[in-house]
This record gives sequence, C-alpha cells and structure tokens, in this order.
Amino acid sequence: MKNYKKNFSQIYKNHYPRILNFLTSKTSKNEDAEDLTSAVFEKAYKGLDNFKWQGLPISSWLFKIARNTLIDFYRTQKKVVPIESIIHTKSSGSQLDQEVLSDIYFEQILKTLNQKERKIIYMKFFEGHTNKSIAEKTNLSETNIGTIIHRIISKLRDNAS
Repeated sequence: MKNYKKNFSQIYKNHYPRILNFLTSKTSKNEDAEDLTSAVFEKAYKGLDNFKWQGLPISSWLFKIARNTLIDFYRTQKKVVPIESIIHTKSSGSQLDQEVLSDIYFEQILKTLNQKERKIIYMKFFEGHTNKSIAEKTNLSETNIGTIIHRIISKLRDNAS
C-alpha cells in the first residue's frame, strides 16, 4: 500500500495521541508508554507493505499492534506485574482495553499452572480444540479433560476473588 506509506506522517499525526494515551493508561511509567508508542509506529510503518484493508479503519490495525506490543512488553518483564495495578489504571473500559487486560491476565495465570494444565488450557482456549480432540492428542479420556478444565477454571475463579 504505497499510498499509506506516502501518507504515513498524516497517519502518525492523527493517531499518535490516541495510541500514546492507550499505552499510558496501561503502563506505570510515561517513558515506557512513549517507547511502546514509538515501537507501535515503527512496526506499523514496516508492516504497511503487508497491510490489507478489510473495511475497518486503520486505527483498528494500529490498536491491534499496540495491544500486541503491550503484551510483549509485559511478557518480557523480569517480574510479574500485579493484575490489580493494571486493572486500576485509568481506562475507558473499551472492548480493546478488556482484551488487553484479559490477555495479560491470562498470560500471568498460565504461569501458575503446571505444564499439563497449561497445555490443556492452551489447546482449549487458544487453539479452539474440543475436549474430545484434546483427549485424543493427550491420551487422556474426554471425561478427564473436562474434569481438568473444570478444576483449573474453579482454581482461577478462587484466585480471582
């Protein structure tokens, strides 16, 4: 999309404040938000050749990049960020905010599970497998998979309350 590259400075000018605001609301330091915002626009510029318009505004694509950049940022942190500090940040409560919070929270929750539990949850919720297909791939019974998933979800609910 050469037209987008030609107009990138306008895209940057129009969307920089919203992306920065979004990332500022999700980080504890303004410097981190500024660095992440720069990374978002760098990734966007590099990815413009592969961008395919799908009827959504370009801001949706930029926010998706911002969301993924934020998740990567928290994944690479040495310490686990308390979910409460993320939830209690200034937030508009938008669907995108909820998705970011869910992804970050889910990533932290996965760290509390053992390897077998992580594999089953990943297959169920990330790859979209049925209990039956998970059972076939793990050599466990379908009932056992259902029980494991139920116990994990119960454990997560107990930890969240």
